[in-house]
Amino acid sequence: PTSGGKQFWTDFRCVGDWRVQQNSETGHCRLLDQKNVRQAWGNFDHCQSKLNQRIQAGDVKLMQGPVVILIHGLVRSSASMQTMEKHLQQQGYSTINFRYASSRKRIAEHAVALRSVIDGVGPGVTDIYLVGHSLGNIVARRYFYDTKNPVSGTMGDRRIRRMVMLGPPNQGSQAARLFKKSLLFQTFAGVSGSELAADWEHVKPK
Repeated sequence: PTSGGKQFWTDFRCVGDWRVQQNSETGHCRLLDQKNVRQAWGNFDHCQSKLNQRIQAGDVKLMQGPVVILIHGLVRSSASMQTMEKHLQQQGYSTINFRYASSRKRIAEHAVALRSVIDGVGPGVTDIYLVGHSLGNIVARRYFYDTKNPVSGTMGDRRIRRMVMLGPPNQGSQAARLFKKSLLFQTFAGVSGSELAADWEHVKPK
């Protein structure tokens, strides 16, 4: 049994309530089932293979129809989005409560993980909606920026329909600007917290 991943684990693939996560410090991966029990351990390909075996065996069902991806904020966890997640499920939506080591990696690295999760939702998903809170919105914006087609100008997975932003620090965070030089803030909020001291134009890659 595990706690499901708080500040040191990031999702790279989610199928239903199963997820392949990577540790932010060691880089190794694990496969968790719907009860957060570890079912495999090793590199990403190994855990991905074990998940695919479970899918083929019928133990894990691929998602179908519309899916809402929830992206929590800085130094938060998926628990902060659970009330919203349950409400969405009651309305008939499948959900992915994206877990990422918000204070341990840079925004660009979080966006890579989000992209991996979106790319892996499966062909049965017809529509994707994003709901971000605080830092989660900036991670999503970086995902869109990184996936922009230079010719057509389109961004992200073609199935993405809408995004809801809750408290987005698009102009940067005043608190981050005030405390970015504080050792306590740097320890608590990490590198992503320091990046939030700048607005989007300075966070995005040049």
